[in-house]
Amino acid sequence: MARTKRTRKSSTNRGLTRFFKILIVGVLGIFILFVVIQKSLSFFRNAELFMVKEIVKDPSLAFIESRYLTQLKGQSIFDVDLKATQRRIQAAHPEIFGLRVERRFPDKIAVAAQQRLPFASTTLEGKDMILDKEGVVLGFRSLARGKLPYIRMSDAIGKPMLGKPLRSRQIQVGLEIIEAMQTDTHVKEYHMATMKADNLSKIEIYFSNNMKVIMDKDKISQKVRNLGILLSHGNIDLKGVQYIDLRFKEPILGTRE
Repeated sequence: MARTKRTRKSSTNRGLTRFFKILIVGVLGIFILFVVIQKSLSFFRNAELFMVKEIVKDPSLAFIESRYLTQLKGQSIFDVDLKATQRRIQAAHPEIFGLRVERRFPDKIAVAAQQRLPFASTTLEGKDMILDKEGVVLGFRSLARGKLPYIRMSDAIGKPMLGKPLRSRQIQVGLEIIEAMQTDTHVKEYHMATMKADNLSKIEIYFSNNMKVIMDKDKISQKVRNLGILLSHGNIDLKGVQYIDLRFKEPILGTRE
């Protein structure tokens, strides 16, 4: 019986010894693997092959000149903080959307985005601003006056911010009208100058040829089509027309006295 107990104890000790040996070898192996990985990462991070040498941009984004991009040259491509760079570029260029900054191994950083195009202008609290077709504020400047359709409004909510849409029902209706008119074959021949959209039941639109159109916020596409049909008739003398009112089933032409 005693011999059996000693045998079991000896077997147990051998098992524990074997376990600790395996554990020590495993820990040592993990440590060696960790060191190898760290050395490898350090090698690649500092290798000339992986230093950023070029910023690749779509030709349409040539206007993007950011110091954040310039500073990337000479850095390891592994050290580039893509998200931070993307945030900084977006903040500096509200006129772009869908921005992506990506690595292209071994030594390039690629920038891709779409450009928001000026579509209309407006004024809020004495400040002129340029908007894209979704109402996103692209800039605060007055040079757009006369070049872009101008929307007069009064219902904006909150402070306008670059790169953010202007929260205004009047602006949204105005932009919808402009887009409809710019896509209609006959109406787009006339340059819209100003739109008074502060009363959505009586929106007054003035064209550069002194033509005045009155409409409301309902059934915009249909009303613009009716205007196009009316303008396509060569027998209408627009010089003798003071206004065209589209708010009714049949357009009303007001003549000059």
